[in-house]
Amino acid sequence: QITMGTGTMKEVEVEESVSPATTPSAGNLGCHINRRLAVFLGVLFVSATVAVGVLAYYSSSRTLEHGHKTSGYYVPLEPVGDLPAAIVARDKDEIDIRLPKTLKPLHYVVKLQPFINGNFSIEGYVEVEIEVIEPTSNITLHIADIITKNETIKVVPSDDVEGPGVEVKQNLYDKDRNFYIGVLGEELELGKRYILSMEFVGLLNDQLIGFYRSTYTDEDGNTRWVASTQFEATDARRAFPCFDEPAMKATFEIFLARETSMSSISNMPKFETFPVEGQDGWVWDHFNTTVPMSTYLLAFVISDYTHIDSDANDHVLFRVWTREGAIQQADLALKTGPVVLSFYEEYFSVPFPLPKQDMIAIPAFTGGSMENWGLIIYSESSLLYDPAVSSAADKQHVTVIISHELAHQWFGDLVTPDWWTDLWLNEGFASFVENIGTDHVEPTWKMWEQFVSNDLQDVLEMDSLESSHPISIPVGSPDEIDQIFDSISYSKGASVIRMMNHFLTETTFRKGVTNYLNG
Repeated sequence: QITMGTGTMKEVEVEESVSPATTPSAGNLGCHINRRLAVFLGVLFVSATVAVGVLAYYSSSRTLEHGHKTSGYYVPLEPVGDLPAAIVARDKDEIDIRLPKTLKPLHYVVKLQPFINGNFSIEGYVEVEIEVIEPTSNITLHIADIITKNETIKVVPSDDVEGPGVEVKQNLYDKDRNFYIGVLGEELELGKRYILSMEFVGLLNDQLIGFYRSTYTDEDGNTRWVASTQFEATDARRAFPCFDEPAMKATFEIFLARETSMSSISNMPKFETFPVEGQDGWVWDHFNTTVPMSTYLLAFVISDYTHIDSDANDHVLFRVWTREGAIQQADLALKTGPVVLSFYEEYFSVPFPLPKQDMIAIPAFTGGSMENWGLIIYSESSLLYDPAVSSAADKQHVTVIISHELAHQWFGDLVTPDWWTDLWLNEGFASFVENIGTDHVEPTWKMWEQFVSNDLQDVLEMDSLESSHPISIPVGSPDEIDQIFDSISYSKGASVIRMMNHFLTETTFRKGVTNYLNG
């Protein structure tokens, strides 16, 4: 068993499903089959089905070298029946996907043990300190693709963690809204702080969202696994139960369990490493507590990568991580990143608030890059550059992407819109500022001339279509949110901000930006 926080992790079974084989019927074969052959095929089919069933049974029941098994230890959340009135959408025809405003998260402790070289299961523990904004007898937060261990769910006052706590009468799951709803036996008091804790089981998926797995082939032809995250916009809830809205900022204390042959990184520097009790070859990496931040900006990676460092910025450790066979292609990123970061500190008149900045190239990554605070994740084509084979356009592409994501460390990370309706502020500002950062690195590229032809003209054409939308548009569901990550939010947003810069003048605009970031 694995000791994690206030609970004890017992073994859980990872069930493997086997899809039954399908065989075309004799009438659909397009040729005549005699009776003897038909009987033979029937017997063969039945035998094969039984064999598959036996294999599936033993496959799912065997004790795994990595991962755990017990049957019946955890109980799935109950299906939603009559939801508490406080969280039912007012309009029955339109589901309100927003969390209630009754609770505010303050601090998370998240402990995860992914079995990346085993059956891809994840053992997890989370505790969240919450403040009561309005009296409520329900705790509602986000959860998706996770099975909670209901008997471990506890709610205790922050000032009496050893006491009996608040009774959790019922655990509900609203699948349409990815809600966990804990129905309590008493009302939580206004202004008081409580700690919600639970253990859960998850899966390192292969869908490139949440906490997921990917592979690469090393120099010797061996398959290597990487576990990484992609939480924007609404997928932190797939890694651990949380209040997964951008305005609900909190601090995070992360613990990651890994095999000693691998390494892990997260938003903050590593505080300590210590053995996993009862598991040889495993250690816990405990990271420093983050600054207050949104859930979608949290990140962690477990890999066997190597890295190169730079001390070009005297107060920020800058590192670039890649698979070992590609580390020689990281020189451009290591040269460019610290220069752009230092330039932005001067341009915004706001120092970078974290002690380190990691950039890592992942073999399988949706999109080009993600601005996780202190740990930017890139696809390999967006971070790596080989001067022997790459083109000048590739060099510019890498520089622009790095400049864009480092701009996000201020626009989006330090200052975050309350809701995705104002995504254009995040992406528009970063798309505008990326040109300033890139121009500082290489003025001969004439980035503003390229902006007019590549961004402004293209988005004017797109904005003329009936399918266009305002840069600020109400969105609700995760699908609606994903749809506005488009050129209207990026290029039109940047074009509007460029126009503001022109009519306000550069000096006034920069003062306004600094005030905005300090606000």
